[in-house]
Amino acid sequence: MNYGVRFNLFFRQRLVVCLEESLYIHNIRDMKVLHTIRETPPNPQGLCALSIDNDNCFLAYPGSSTIGEVQIFDAINLHAKTMIPAHDSPLAAIAFSPNGTRIATASEKGTVIRVFSVSDGTKLFEFRRGVKRCVAISSLVFSMCSNYLGCSSNTETVHIFKLEEPKDRIQNQLRLLVATEDGFLYVYNMDSNEGGDLTLYKQHRLDGKIDETKTDGPPRSEPQPIQDGESEKFREMAAATESPPKGGFQFNDDQEYPRSRKNPTEAWRRPCVWATP
Repeated sequence: MNYGVRFNLFFRQRLVVCLEESLYIHNIRDMKVLHTIRETPPNPQGLCALSIDNDNCFLAYPGSSTIGEVQIFDAINLHAKTMIPAHDSPLAAIAFSPNGTRIATASEKGTVIRVFSVSDGTKLFEFRRGVKRCVAISSLVFSMCSNYLGCSSNTETVHIFKLEEPKDRIQNQLRLLVATEDGFLYVYNMDSNEGGDLTLYKQHRLDGKIDETKTDGPPRSEPQPIQDGESEKFREMAAATESPPKGGFQFNDDQEYPRSRKNPTEAWRRPCVWATP
């Protein structure tokens, strides 16, 4: 029978001994047993992980011997925190990030590695190690900066994955993208439950030019919020729209815009407005 021993070296608070069907949490200063987790699923490899962070000192161990469930236990306050359904196959390797906020997991298939948030179990990253054959992953480890994740197995290769943080986590939000002829891309928030007007979230200039007339905020041609059922009306407006003359409008042309009789020195101020689809 194998067993695992883990302790947080930097702060020297907890030491964990993992047996096949139980775990013992010790106070590392006097080796007193603080808590015992009994009747755990069969864990013949003694698979477990202990966070080294003082504020997020968590213990992770398999929650099942048939599927890849990860049990997270608060090793400081001595109570269960959460369970993460990580894989369909039993776990082969688990590891915490240095600050204890993330946990990486791999199953016995060895093809997919996932990274989860410890606080709520949200899946943050998924990496595919390979698809041609199953391997036995023996180790997962985060870099001290938490930007990289290393993986070793029973093959001749070691994989390093980069954990890139998305600049704006908008993938879980339903949005509408509208590209216009004036070179802008508009991103609207959509509420799939309530419906209603779509609010402008952000805009991007697609042609790379700088708006000389307005350098901050939305451009003058910013479209109004789109409402459901208005697409047909916009098509009708676009069909009825006339293109502006190629030479522009000459407002100093007396033939086109005659001067006022009451005040010959003042030209007519006749605005010219047209719409673009």
